[in-house]
Amino acid sequence: MDCEQHLLPALLEALNDDPRNYGVRGKLVAAIGELGFRNHAMTAALSVSGHLIKQGHILPALFVLCESKSYNGFSSPRIQERLQFLHGESVLSEQRLLEDTFEHGDLNRKPIEDLDPDTIRSLTVEEQVAAVVEFLEEPAIHSARGIAVPMPLFSEMNCQQFMTAVPDLTYHHVEKETAIISAGDVADSVLVIVSGEANVMREGERIARLGSGSVVGEMALLNKSIRKVDVVATSALSYLELKGADALAWCEESPEFEEELRRFCNNRMIQNLIRTSDLFSHFDVATASMLAQSFVQETFQGGDILVSYGAAGQGLWLIAHGQVEVQIPTAETAMSKVATLGEGEIFGEISLLTALPTTAQLLAKTDGWALFLDKSDFEELLDDHPEVAEYVKELGEQRVAEQAQIAKS
Repeated sequence: MDCEQHLLPALLEALNDDPRNYGVRGKLVAAIGELGFRNHAMTAALSVSGHLIKQGHILPALFVLCESKSYNGFSSPRIQERLQFLHGESVLSEQRLLEDTFEHGDLNRKPIEDLDPDTIRSLTVEEQVAAVVEFLEEPAIHSARGIAVPMPLFSEMNCQQFMTAVPDLTYHHVEKETAIISAGDVADSVLVIVSGEANVMREGERIARLGSGSVVGEMALLNKSIRKVDVVATSALSYLELKGADALAWCEESPEFEEELRRFCNNRMIQNLIRTSDLFSHFDVATASMLAQSFVQETFQGGDILVSYGAAGQGLWLIAHGQVEVQIPTAETAMSKVATLGEGEIFGEISLLTALPTTAQLLAKTDGWALFLDKSDFEELLDDHPEVAEYVKELGEQRVAEQAQIAKS
């Protein structure tokens, strides 16, 4: 009972130190539910989520509503109606931004004093809950209206699909330095970061930084492979988790959801390639961003020839899903496999860097898709960056010499 008496006052102390911290407000809501005050917790959840939606913070609002599962409030009509409203606001956000039809200014807020933790501590738990619920009816000081950012993945669903999918989500709070994904684990979920930051690490080296709205884990899930990276929180972090079986079922239910999941997967592969490949190391950040947008998705089926031997090189292939064989001629009509490429591997560097014809055939072994960078788009960027063009020329000569050495051996 003594612990219950101090639960809300301790959170109020944290909130008074940072009055605009809606993460702490969300924890107050969950604490009210934890104390057994289901209806009060739902009322507070509706207040806090409503303030977040008005400010454009859709994912944190979704997190607060998902937490209502912990006190059996999720299935209530009031929470369900708020979820439908939240989805609608997210879907309409892009249109409102284009039309500039969203409201501006601070949220309406009645004058209200911060709750004194010592005063609250002297009350009964029931009195504490009533005081906190009343306090949470008002938004944090200086809370401004904002346009909603579309939810990653979920905004691509229609409302019925979204309402069917949300019960499958689980919610998590972790502290700084917690690994939310570990290399070597089986890929069995996709994570959506709600708040906080995390580093993506490969063999001890940071290859990416993630923040609110980032989706992680989709590459290994779509490719049914083992995790290849660690994802470690660099601050207190909240995230939503989609179990792998549920995510794949949603892909079957909603082609738009699958397309969005692929988009996140593709973008991450492209960014990883640009960060780690010598080919792109001399481009500045702005040019690298333009380069990333030049990749296009190309689907293939087993048996398709993506690149013909001896043809004029068309560009660079980055395999996103599936397997392809690299083949070279061993007789006048026979082709022999020399390598199999899979997720994250590339083909066509020499074609991109030089005017030489292709030195191998690329044959799809399975169904899948790849990301293709057209040579003309690459050369257009080089025209604007002569210093990079010189480096690329030297790199091309180096790659040709390396391949000639391999052929001799």
